[in-house]
Amino acid sequence: MSDSERKLLFKVKVGYLDVPVYETYTEGDDLGEFHAKVKPHILLDKRLEGWCKIQTLIHELMHAAAWVGSQDNTDLNEEKWVDFSAASIVMIARDNPSLLTWIRAEAQNPSGRGDLTAKG
Repeated sequence: MSDSERKLLFKVKVGYLDVPVYETYTEGDDLGEFHAKVKPHILLDKRLEGWCKIQTLIHELMHAAAWVGSQDNTDLNEEKWVDFSAASIVMIARDNPSLLTWIRAEAQNPSGRGDLTAKG
């Protein structure tokens, strides 16, 4: 995917990383993706809207926070994951007040999911 096919929405501070969040068309069933290798970044499907978009972004931010915290699936039992998730969400919200502004604005979108069939 070329840089011209994706739009930078903003950057989110996750621990020591500034993770760019791009809007693009994702492939397959993925609504979003966190890429950790070389240049960590997040891709969100541009057809998403409202809470589905918010949930997808938070999901990908949790992948980024787990990566920053050197966690992997074998390390995460339920209680540890809940504690880690809560701390990560607070860290991300605290360090990125403009992200909360974006979430508030996107939450006002009445359709909630967006048009996942549109391609341009």
